[in-house]
Amino acid sequence: MSEQPSVPPWRNHDFVHLWIAQATGLVGQQFSVLAVPLVAIITLQASAPTVGLLVAVFNLPWLIFGLFVGVIVDRVSRRRLLIISDVARAVLLLSVPVAALLGWLTIGQLFVLAILVGAFDVCWLTAYRSYIPNVVPSERLEQAYAATGATDGVTRTAVPSLAGFIIQALGPPAGLLITGASYLVSAVSNATIRRRERPPMPDDHEPVLRAFLDGLIYTWRQRTVRSLAISDGLYFFAWSASQSITLVFLNRDLGLSAGMIGVVYSVGTVGGLVAAFLARRIGSRFGAGRSIVSGSLLRSAGMALLPLAIVAGPLALPVVIGSRLVNAFGWTLWDVHQETTKQRLLADAVRGRANGSVQFVSGAALALGSAAGAGLAGLLDVELALTISGIATLSAVLWLAVAGIWSVRTTPETVAEPG
Repeated sequence: MSEQPSVPPWRNHDFVHLWIAQATGLVGQQFSVLAVPLVAIITLQASAPTVGLLVAVFNLPWLIFGLFVGVIVDRVSRRRLLIISDVARAVLLLSVPVAALLGWLTIGQLFVLAILVGAFDVCWLTAYRSYIPNVVPSERLEQAYAATGATDGVTRTAVPSLAGFIIQALGPPAGLLITGASYLVSAVSNATIRRRERPPMPDDHEPVLRAFLDGLIYTWRQRTVRSLAISDGLYFFAWSASQSITLVFLNRDLGLSAGMIGVVYSVGTVGGLVAAFLARRIGSRFGAGRSIVSGSLLRSAGMALLPLAIVAGPLALPVVIGSRLVNAFGWTLWDVHQETTKQRLLADAVRGRANGSVQFVSGAALALGSAAGAGLAGLLDVELALTISGIATLSAVLWLAVAGIWSVRTTPETVAEPG
């Protein structure tokens, strides 16, 4: 565990710089999610199927080597891997406006870029999740994850609207200039972290496949971590299935404009901010396990409430906003406590592999859920498809209850060593 003095995270030099890196990196990521497809659509006049395939390619690295990247995270300096990933993503994305200016840009370049940027996204996120416990004392992890969770929620809801206006005004290639600059700021912030990491472990040079299998077996044997991973998979499958359907529902069924949809998503962020502020108090009062289950129940309830807007008449908009508020509150409460619990239970020597295993489950669920959502939308009307996917998220809550997560309480002393 970290040897930093037990001060609040916002007074911890290393955490503050890691936090800044997270925030600026997320800004860049949200710009790229919008700008890269728009470059294909507007600059290269790509067809709809081509753009859809391009978006899907960004998620392929999770399935291709999401499990194996944890071996790298456990064998090298996590801070150095964060910096390399930031710089690599910046260079790759800045190559697009340069190629466009010179008239060399092709759709093939965008597909190669999507694979490589997606790969470095996987490296960055796995290293980042594994690195936080190295710079923050265990007793301060709840506060740290509350801060990063709030930043994640605000960035993912507020930045896309801002990115849309900037890209509309300056063009998609210019949007990638902002993306590249954001990643470079993230790299500089990571470079200023002073924390010295552990020396290489004795098994750092064992065969990659053996190291990977050891990490997978270790993760599976940790009952609480395994249960959280399975619950993540169940929720993200159903959540991903609902995402494209939700936009169609809000726009076509409820008649909300694109601007109003953006407002709804932004207002929903308030729920996440409130949860981030209250998360530690709730955890202290009710315990980690009850906080995880309650957060999971609330985020599922928020999704299940959304289809009721179709019968709410003049109250449709308040129902939609209420759904978003409840979902965001539950999501952040769940995220703070499940991440704190998970990281406290993992041994540092295998933390990267364990996080990689858990993230692989989530990534695979997101990919499969997207396909399932497309199938539901084709077979059923939007309201019914949205209702089914919303109710399906409750399977994650049911799994947590069956697995006994309700009674989980973790302390720094409960770390399970490999072996």
